Amino acid sequence: MLFGKKEKMPPEQRREMVQAIEKLIDAGKSEEAFRLTKTLEKEDADAAGLAMAYFYFMGENVREDYNAAARSAQRYLRIEPEDALAWNRLGSAYMLLGNYDQAAPALEKGYQLGNIEAGTLLANVCKIQADRLRGDAAGTLNARSFGRANGQAMTLYTKVILLGEAIGAAHPGMMNDADWQGYGRAFDMMYALALGGETRSFRVTGSAFATYASVAKAFEAGRDDRAGQGVWLAAAVRGCALMEAAGYKAMAEYFRAALCLDAVDFSKSGKMLAAAKWHLDRAAELNGTLTAEQKAEYPNDFADYRQQYQQYLRRYGKAMEAQLKAGQLPDLAGEYPAGAAPAPQSCALFMKDVEALQSGAPMPGAPKKKGFFGLFG
Repeated sequence: MLFGKKEKMPPEQRREMVQAIEKLIDAGKSEEAFRLTKTLEKEDADAAGLAMAYFYFMGENVREDYNAAARSAQRYLRIEPEDALAWNRLGSAYMLLGNYDQAAPALEKGYQLGNIEAGTLLANVCKIQADRLRGDAAGTLNARSFGRANGQAMTLYTKVILLGEAIGAAHPGMMNDADWQGYGRAFDMMYALALGGETRSFRVTGSAFATYASVAKAFEAGRDDRAGQGVWLAAAVRGCALMEAAGYKAMAEYFRAALCLDAVDFSKSGKMLAAAKWHLDRAAELNGTLTAEQKAEYPNDFADYRQQYQQYLRRYGKAMEAQLKAGQLPDLAGEYPAGAAPAPQSCALFMKDVEALQSGAPMPGAPKKKGFFGLFG
């Protein structure tokens, strides 16, 4: 002791005590872990910060306080700056405080240090930020601001895809339903933007966004960027395959349907619409594989894709009917890895509708005809 100041415990002893507390937390022995943490706190308040961040974050044994959780994690990081779990807890606290600009680098650090959960949380933060930036881009009348916000959004969507692919391939069990959906929404968005020409303009900087006329010109040129579109489609196909391998088979079919719907407007035919119908029908067939929670939530989670299908059915339904009546079943190869596409006949629900069409019945789900000025019928 020097001038009355108490010396902190040796690093090895401190780490052993911290590890003992974490083992108790992992074993669900929260009260015992909290008592040991308070004992540690008397010896070394910084060392107790890792566990206190957990208790404040979870609201166990203390009142839930995300600010206090962040401060506790920061205290611990002063003495253990390379602790991946501490960076995860710091980033998680910032995330729940809505402070995404600080959450992202903290979670990035935790992920780089080997905490996989930090990577899944980082992907969620990037997705939230990207969606907000897309909203900002849509709401601005300034072409430069549009280009900047849109470019930043696409950078973040790309990061979500890279994280989803890396974690989904190596640690699929670390991703929950929401993580997989966020990953799927990101690759669906980037493929749709590629078809619209926006990913090519994303690589253009400076004066390219001086006016909306130049933006439109860049997008128009980007619509012919088949190589770029192929890159994002391949990323999406890999993502769907990873979902399926992880047991999220119905979700994978919803996102395959989304890829087909993205392409409907650009193909101007019923070909991709028929493929979208196949995937939606297959997702419906897989309903029995869902948990009770998924059965309750998926109708809302993927309602936008079914609504989009209905909209396209009004515009391209006749073309699709003609193709199916003629026996032209959809080619599903584009939505699966090479050699992995199922036969169209493998979806009984889809084939039942095709057979009904061929016997003269109307397309299931097709909008009913309206009477004069839509007032009757």
